[in-house]
Amino acid sequence: SRRNMSYQGVVSSVPPGTDVLVTTRLRKVATPLIRALEPDIIVSFSFPYLITPELCAIPRYGAVNLHPSALPAYRGPNPPRGIYEGFPLLGATLHRIAEEYDTGPILAQHTAPLPAEVTPEAIMQVWPPLMVGAFAEGVARAVAGEPGTPQDHSQASYAGAFTEAEHWLTPTEGSAVLQRKCAALNLFSPAAKLQLGTQAYLVAR
Repeated sequence: SRRNMSYQGVVSSVPPGTDVLVTTRLRKVATPLIRALEPDIIVSFSFPYLITPELCAIPRYGAVNLHPSALPAYRGPNPPRGIYEGFPLLGATLHRIAEEYDTGPILAQHTAPLPAEVTPEAIMQVWPPLMVGAFAEGVARAVAGEPGTPQDHSQASYAGAFTEAEHWLTPTEGSAVLQRKCAALNLFSPAAKLQLGTQAYLVAR
């Protein structure tokens, strides 16, 4: 939404010789450049913008998105909410891009039970392989021309951002609930908080 330098970490990890376009202007900048490339398929992952119908219509195999949940559960920008709320599965879904976020037909979905001991380390041992598997299987199906399976929208839930109140742990909820909430909040960086008496703490582990 505004200029910043956060993209540099991604760009620096790209192999030499790979073209990279950095822009937030999808219609005026990205669309004409991508149209000129005549791509076979567009793949989106962790992209916080809705890819336009104009872009989706360019590649012959369409446009797909990898979403880190077992769709239609936990659509939206914050899949760790499923962990926070005790959803029993970790998941990854490759689906065709539709007019609304995370609603398109499913091409592949891989799931695994939430670890018995819910820690960021345990989660990150399970979750990335699910994403790799769903990505490989789903892209192969897209290239084979499969349309995908429509989602059951009646089973959908939304993974909204954590509110300020949700960052504060409540000791009376019990150890299992505390552990999963703390793991969800701390998955990428410490964000869980705890009030003990008059002292507030950031819970790192």
